This record gives sequence, structure tokens and C-alpha cells, in this order.
Amino acid sequence: MCLYRTGMRVDRLPEARARLEHLGAGQLEHPWPTLVLGYATQEQDERRALALYETAANGFARSADAEGEVLARHNLRNIYQRRGEAAAAAQQVARALAVAEASGQPLTIARAGVLEASHIIQTGGDVGRAYRTLQRARHFAFPRGPIGLRRTILINLANASFYLGRLDDAVDALEQHRLLRQEDGSTVDAATVAFNLLNARLTQSEAHPRPGARERLAAQASEVLSEVERLQRPALIALTHRVLADLTRTADPAAAAAHLDRCLELETSLGHPELRASCLWTRSLLDAGRDPLRAERASREAIDSLAANPNGPLLVYAWQARLRLVWQTMDRADAVAASWQALDAIERLRSRQQDEGGRAALFSNWTRDYYWLAGRLLLSDTPELPQAFEVGERLRARVLLEHLGRAGLPAPPNRETPDRQAAQQRLQQRIADTQRQLLAPALSDQRRHTLLDQLQLLEIEERESAAGNELGVPPPTAFASLDSIQRALDDSEALLWYSVAPWEDVYGDFGGGAWLVSVTRRSVRVHRLPVSVDLDAQVAALVGLLRDRDMPADRWESAADRLGSTLLGPAMSDLPRQIERLVIVSDGELHRLPFEALRPAAGLPRLGEQFEVTIVPSATLWLHLRNMPAPPPSRLALVLADPDLPGGDAASGVTLARLPWARHEARAIGRALSLDSSHIREGAAASERFLKDAPLGQFAILHLAAHARADDTFPERSAVFLAPGDSAEDGWLQPREIAALDLRGRLIVLSACESASGVVISGEGPLSLARAFFAGGAGAVLATRWPVRDDDAAFVMERFYEALRAGAGASAALRRARLDAIGHRLPAAAWAGLALYGDGRRPPLAASSPAPTAWSRLTIMVSIAGLGLAVMIAALAQKARARARRGAS
Repeated sequence: MCLYRTGMRVDRLPEARARLEHLGAGQLEHPWPTLVLGYATQEQDERRALALYETAANGFARSADAEGEVLARHNLRNIYQRRGEAAAAAQQVARALAVAEASGQPLTIARAGVLEASHIIQTGGDVGRAYRTLQRARHFAFPRGPIGLRRTILINLANASFYLGRLDDAVDALEQHRLLRQEDGSTVDAATVAFNLLNARLTQSEAHPRPGARERLAAQASEVLSEVERLQRPALIALTHRVLADLTRTADPAAAAAHLDRCLELETSLGHPELRASCLWTRSLLDAGRDPLRAERASREAIDSLAANPNGPLLVYAWQARLRLVWQTMDRADAVAASWQALDAIERLRSRQQDEGGRAALFSNWTRDYYWLAGRLLLSDTPELPQAFEVGERLRARVLLEHLGRAGLPAPPNRETPDRQAAQQRLQQRIADTQRQLLAPALSDQRRHTLLDQLQLLEIEERESAAGNELGVPPPTAFASLDSIQRALDDSEALLWYSVAPWEDVYGDFGGGAWLVSVTRRSVRVHRLPVSVDLDAQVAALVGLLRDRDMPADRWESAADRLGSTLLGPAMSDLPRQIERLVIVSDGELHRLPFEALRPAAGLPRLGEQFEVTIVPSATLWLHLRNMPAPPPSRLALVLADPDLPGGDAASGVTLARLPWARHEARAIGRALSLDSSHIREGAAASERFLKDAPLGQFAILHLAAHARADDTFPERSAVFLAPGDSAEDGWLQPREIAALDLRGRLIVLSACESASGVVISGEGPLSLARAFFAGGAGAVLATRWPVRDDDAAFVMERFYEALRAGAGASAALRRARLDAIGHRLPAAAWAGLALYGDGRRPPLAASSPAPTAWSRLTIMVSIAGLGLAVMIAALAQKARARARRGAS
């Protein structure tokens, strides 16, 4: 290895190869020099390298050197995969795993696990499982494991993160790989890291194109080309030429053609089908306008070149290019048919992801193709609205819809032995114990980091342990059609359906565009939206202004009016006069936007003043909620308020102090609904165990006044913090536990800081705590977009419940409360942050008000105060405490 690395560093590989041969490289009895000679040979003569790796693997097997054999078979697998010999590649993976397991050597087992993960990623397997395998290996090998193993882990972890849409994590792993060079000066994988960094930045720009991005990326690609040429990596040289061709084909077709000629020339000498396919699919896009027949041949050959791996992600890339090609080379009917084939290729890759998080994350990489096709179907004098609507619905809230689609299905048979079940229970107890410790008072930063690392490993182990007992991917969802939506709307409702993508992508081509489809019971209209590329920045700026309670109205009104005119103006002028209720199917960064504060045009009331407004992530989900059977009638509530907590820190390090105003709120609700004191549970009685055991299927409305936290990095760790209730619980009521509650058709009120917020996954929407309650079957959820001050929240909630008690639906009740707040000159921070999600038409409370005498007649209301970990400090003066924020202070 010293000879090889030195030869690479000083550009004297021929001499290094000669010295390795002098040491016995190429002979069965000298497997280590033979293995390294394979490294030093594979870029110049792949066939010889293949023979060398075979010899080394056999030599290692004869001497029972498991580590060496795994390394040799890893390299064999890589070559077979590049050559399109899928069965031979899979065989090498299987043999490496068997050798590693038989050895019992932890490092060798980790190496084989990394090989398996790499194979899974490249062949379109369960990338979530590969990611977990690599995270385990990373914990084991860092910081002092063999440097080669650390490099391999980071390269593959970057690939897994890339396919799961974790682009920042991918870049971080690649930058860590670069830092390893400081340890030994080696350029091993340096060319791969340089190219993968370019690819990650290109993908980021595909999702959010900015002016000048194409030129900047082309300059970066030219720098990478120089580096990979210096490092003599012909396959990466070819791939970089392909990237340059993509970036220049619009502005300089001649330069793009030259790059593709070089790409195909290098591929001819290497014989890599996957490389040839990538050169050809870019060639098809370049030739689409000037030679359609040649473009069609190139596209078909690209797809045919990948036949050996029909489930891999590269085939999806080939279909992605073909999706755009056929609209230039075929008549409209044939183009539509070919487009469905492209979406089917994406769906096949998605369906191979076994866990929900993996499906949502991987799918986020391909949603721009759905936006593109929806836009193309709308972009004509006679828009194909039903088909465009179907395409748009196929990408929205898919994981949530699949979860709801499982309702009523029989649970999978438990195939675990009693010993295995006991082991799983012990594992869950260890997780609970770790999370309890994270809430301990006076936790040091070092101890917190140690516990978080431990928690991540336990979560990985739990996911792997549960994999065999999951239901798997459910059957395809039946997506709502335009016709079914129209039939479900009443005469006073309109549905506003957004599809927001750039009008021009990073390559200078059509990007899908921004559209608003307005649907009423008797009409459907489509509107082009002139949104700018910085829409996300505009939304963020407006939210920042609105949530500041001290912000003068004239500072935010102009920004809100501009966005309102852009996003609502054309559609609102066409709505019939009888429309009173709006259902907004939001999209992308619009999930963060308080539509209620927007004014469609000068002189008109704001949207939240003129209409009842509800938000949904998909029309299909809204239709599901609209058709949901009504829960049993009830008017009572159970309130869990200010649960006992250790008073220490959560994982974020924010202190979980007492919430005395949560108890005031709970008792006010009790008075409003004439609740018996036994229906208000506080302190230790407000426990996770109690909530899980409650017969929720009987009740109508769920109120928890407690701390909560949305975790953007690990959404599955978001939680409402309750008292544990017994030793088996940790007090962290997390999304998977919320989803297991029986909430069918209930209204959930989350009077909380940022309970509607969370990381936004393209297509899936925000992974918020509000979303978790929908997974549990809730019919509507009232949540907050930002921290709301206690007195403001009390004002709005009092009027909201008065309207509910009078028989109003949730959306009507919220509008009345909002109008009262505006009439009393409360700032926008008090009312614009409140949002109703789901179907708000149905009145949640029964028409009569029986006396609250028995548990079986309770309505549960869950109000989560303090998402963002609100801090109520007992030492504050009474006046300051009355005006304190529920959010982080």
C-alpha cells in the first residue's frame, strides 16, 4: 500500500507496479501484493485487475485471511457491477458476507456490511437499510479504525444520504473524507469525492435553481475535470464530461456535443454499460431539437444498456431524460403514454424501500419529474386538467396516505420466537431508559452527546429488529380525481390546489412552472402563477415579520399583499359569491405560509377574515377525511396539563420548566365545557401511560398542555413530553406512538408553539406533530406555526371554544375567533400563526350538553402547549408571567 500510495502521489504508478510484481504480486501465495497491484492497475487495465482480484481472493481463502478476502471480493463486486454482470456482483457480496460472519472479526464484519450497503444502493434496494448499516459501521470504525475502512464508509454513506435526499449530510460525509487526507496524504478516492461533491451541489441546484447557478456549476465541473484527469480516473473523466454536456447543451450545443463525444470515446475503452447509458441519455436531450430520430435511438439504447439492473436508480435517471424527450419527439397521446412509463420506473424504485421514512426521503429526489409532467400537461391552450391533477396527487403525502390505507388491515403474523420477543422488549426498555436520562437535570454537554449517540444506535437496532414484522409497502393508493373532489365539495366550498416548481430549471429548460387549480362543485379553472425563484425566501421573510408581535402592521402588510396578489389574485376573482370555505392544498415552502394573512387584491379583506380556511397536504387526504364516518356524539373533554417532568434538558438542551399557565388554560376549558374536576389531569396524572390506555375510540375532541419539540434532523424523535406513568414509558410521546392512538374522526387542538412546523420533505410535506395525529386517524387538527403568547392564545382559544360549544364547525369557529382577535386589534402574531388542518366543516361537539358524570362519556381534547420547549420560569413577576411566551423564551 505504501508503494501504491507513493506511486499515486508522485505520478510514478508504472514503477510502483513493477516493485509490487517483484514482491510476488500476481501469485496465489502472495495475495496482499496481488490485491494492491489490482488497485494500481484497475484504471488502466480493468480486465487484468479483475484477474488479480480473483487471484488475491483465492489466495486469501486458502490462507483463511477473512479480512483480505472481503477486501478482494469488494473490488471484484465493483468491477462486475460496472460491467453490468449483476449476478456475478451479487455472488461476490454473498461470499464476502459469509466469510466475514464465519470469521467473527468485528472489523471484517463491518467491512462486509459496507460492501452489502454499497450493493443495495447501486441496485435499487432498500436504501434506508443500507444507511442504517453504514451508520452502525461508522460508530464502530470512527475515530480510530483503519483509515481505508473509514474512507469506504464515508463514500458509501454519502451515496446513501444522496439517494435519501439528505444532501447536506452527503456533502458533510464527503468533506470528512477529504479531511482524512491530512492523516496519510493519500489521494485514494479523491477523484470520486470531487465528482460526488459536484453531483450533490448540482442536485441541490436542480431542486432550487438560482440565477447564475448553471454558469457557476459549469466552472466547478471544469475544475473537477482537471482534478480527475490529473488523478487518471477515466470513468470519472467521462462522467464529468457528461455533466458539462448537460450544463452547456442549452447555451452552447457545440461544446456539449464535444463533451459527449469524449464521454462515449472513454466508455468504449472501458466497456461500462452504466457509463454508456448516462452518456446516451444526455445525448438524447441534446439531439431532441435537431435530430429527433437520433435522439430517440440514443434514449432507447440508454434504457436497454441498463437491462441487467432493472431496479437500479440509473434506470430511473434514463427514464427521467426520456420523460422530457418524448414531449419533443412524439405526438401528445404517445408522449403521455411514455410519461406514465417514466413515473412507473420511479414508483418501482420507491416500492423497494421498506420503511416509511426511506420511501419519503428517496421519493423526494424524484418529485421534480412529477412537477415537470404536471406542468407540461397544463401548458397548452386546452390544459389536460384531470391528468395533471392525477400526476400532482401521485406525489403528495404518499407515506401518510399509505399509513391510513393500512387502517383495518390485519396485523402481520408475529414470526418472532419468545426469546426474540423478549430481546425486543429489552431493546425498547433501553431506548426508554436512554430518553429518560436525556431529561435528567444538570446534564453535561458531553453526557448529552454520549446519550444521543447511544440513542441513535439503539434506534438503528430497533428498526432492523422490527423489519421482519412490518406490513411492508401497501398496495398503490387510489388517488383522488378531479371529478371525485367536485362531487365531495358542497356549494359553499372551493379547493385551491397548488403545484409550485421553477419555470426554468438549472439547465435552462422548462422546469414545470407554478400553477393554481381552483375547484368548485360546478367549475374547474387553472391559473399560471408568476412566482419568482426566491419564493421560499419571500415566505420565510413574511413569516419572520408576522411572528414578531412588536412588528408594526405596515411592515408586514406590503409583503403579505404582494404574495397574496401573486398566489391568490387570479383565482379569487373567479370564485362564485356563495363560497365561504376554502380548502388549500399547499405545496413545498407554501406549507409554511400563513395564507390567512394574505390579501388577494387591494381593497379586499384578508383571506382569514373573508373565508373559513383549512389546509391539507393533498386532495386525496382531504377526500379521505371528508368521507370518514362521524365519531360518536359527545360534548365533554379530558385535559392533560403541565405534566410532571424531571426539570432537566431535552435532547436540544432547552430546559423543561413548569407550565403554570397550562393549568390555568385547562381549568378555563373545564369551565367552558362544564367539566367535572376529575376530567382535568395535571402533574403526575398527565402521563403517557394514561393517554395510551384511554379508550380514545369513544371520544370526539382531543387538549394536552405540555412541552413538545419538533426535531428537524431526526423527525421520528419529535415528541410531546408527558409524565411517564410507569417504568416502561419514557414520557416521550413520539410520532409512531401518536399514530398508534385511536383518533378516528376526532378534532385535535394543539394550542402549541410550532406544532404545525417540521422539516418539509418534497412531496410529503412537513413532518410535524400535527401530521402524526392525522396518521392516528384525526379528522382535523388545530395547530400553531410559531410560538404564541399566553394571553393571545387564551383570547383566541376562549372564543374558539365558545363557537364550538354553539355548534360551529372547527373552521367556522377558528374564523370567528380570528375576526374577534382582529377586531380587538391583536397583532398578526396572535392569529396568523393558528392554522386548521384537515376537514373543518363538521361540528365536533354534540348538539346537547349532558352532565359530565362518567369516564365513558368523555371527549378528549389534547392541547399541546409549548412546542419548541416553552419555558415558564416561576421566579418571574406575575405581570411578566401573564404575558410570557409559550415558545422558547
